[in-house]
Amino acid sequence: IYGDARECGAALVKLLSERGLTARWVGEELQPPDGSANIAFLAGSGPDHPATAATDQTIAVIELLQRMGSEQRLFVASRGAQVVENGETPRPAGATLWGLARTIAEEHQESWGGIVDLSPELSPGETGEALYQAWVAAPAGEDMIAVRADGRSAPRLTRTDFPARSESPVLSEAGVYLITGGLGDLGLELAGHLAQRGARRLALMGRSNPDEARRLR
Repeated sequence: IYGDARECGAALVKLLSERGLTARWVGEELQPPDGSANIAFLAGSGPDHPATAATDQTIAVIELLQRMGSEQRLFVASRGAQVVENGETPRPAGATLWGLARTIAEEHQESWGGIVDLSPELSPGETGEALYQAWVAAPAGEDMIAVRADGRSAPRLTRTDFPARSESPVLSEAGVYLITGGLGDLGLELAGHLAQRGARRLALMGRSNPDEARRLR
């Protein structure tokens, strides 16, 4: 178990050991993980957590992923990263980890275990119990969940009805419109849509160079 949430990590190790499982708290030092052990990263949080935590935690998770063996699974825990109940405010460090988690889940499915977002109000003992239930005792069949006092939540796409616009947005010929992911099929379709409605300067960004067919569109 890695991370910068020391008290929660110690509580989780104690709980797992008491229930007959082998666990070891490593902390923030990224030692080479045991070749057969699953890996958990517990991200610290709170008002006094440094502003650089988002970057530091993201780099740590990426380095762990690079060192893992083919039989290992990576689990991540954040605090207050998701808005589940009214009045909650997402914490940037955890939200960054969730963005990374979605990428790992898509591009490294063989190594992905899951991510759990915990309420910042949980004590270290309650945190250990919540993670034990989510990852060991009663996994919900979901790889991304949030745990709050009233239970677990998982992300879902739902249909939302937006009010009809009476007129199309006005695009400026002098403006520059940036489209991220603009070199894929959907981005090129959007670029054509904007050009038809008056946009004259478009900046398209993508992760790879477009092929000849896309260049000619």
